[in-house]
Amino acid sequence: MGLFSGMIKQSDNQSQVMANGVFKGDMHRVITSSLSERISVAAFCHPDKDQEIGPVSKLISVHKPQLYKKFNIYEFQRTFFKSHALGHRPLDPFKLSMLMISSLTTTTT
Repeated sequence: MGLFSGMIKQSDNQSQVMANGVFKGDMHRVITSSLSERISVAAFCHPDKDQEIGPVSKLISVHKPQLYKKFNIYEFQRTFFKSHALGHRPLDPFKLSMLMISSLTTTTT
């Protein structure tokens, strides 16, 4: 087996929000084997603490409304750790309700 035979790039939650749901973030899970060793390397990249994260405006339209409210990394990390401990998806608290989506759509058209 080569060095990179098990390399996987997961789509993260922030990418899901910025892509307005086009890409889906994954819940990281591991299946181990007693027959071989496993090495994991994690790298975390995030914006400055005050930088807003939200859908890219070019990906929002009448036919594809904004799905997530904007948030900063501090709000996300706080929610992420609470949600992850409970087995919930960390983006659920940032999803806009259908009522909010329809009001945003009608005000922008």
